[in-house]
Amino acid sequence: MHEVESYLRFKTTELRDQWLNGNLSPALKVKVLLAAWWHFQEFKQPAVITSLIRDDGIHKERRAADLRTSHISVFAHKWEAWLNSVFPYQGKAGCNTALVHEVKKCIQCGKHFPVTKARCPKCGAIGDKLGTHIHIQVGPKEGKPDTPANYVV
Repeated sequence: MHEVESYLRFKTTELRDQWLNGNLSPALKVKVLLAAWWHFQEFKQPAVITSLIRDDGIHKERRAADLRTSHISVFAHKWEAWLNSVFPYQGKAGCNTALVHEVKKCIQCGKHFPVTKARCPKCGAIGDKLGTHIHIQVGPKEGKPDTPANYVV
């Protein structure tokens, strides 16, 4: 077991591989690990990643992660508020770093879309509800840190 799995688990081995080898945004990893640490302090169990790299939106850019909230539904918004207080979103005004929301997955093309929409915006098919999760994202203005060439670890 990788040391990160004390605080963070993965729904599938594919997600674990994406976390360890998927060239994710370093800022995303920091935010997710701190979110997992907070989750462990509150609930005495690791957080679970349910989605990382997908073919749509910010997930395609490797700047977003979804974590399970079904076991803490009444406290999910507390988790969301804490993350947004610690990490102000660096991008479009009015956006947040964390968002608790419910989504559907298109039965035809696999695209994720809001439950408020009756049909998939990409292909028009219906979707299956995936449930509520917390979406954590990194703003476009949060690039990789510039480390001096003479920096020693």
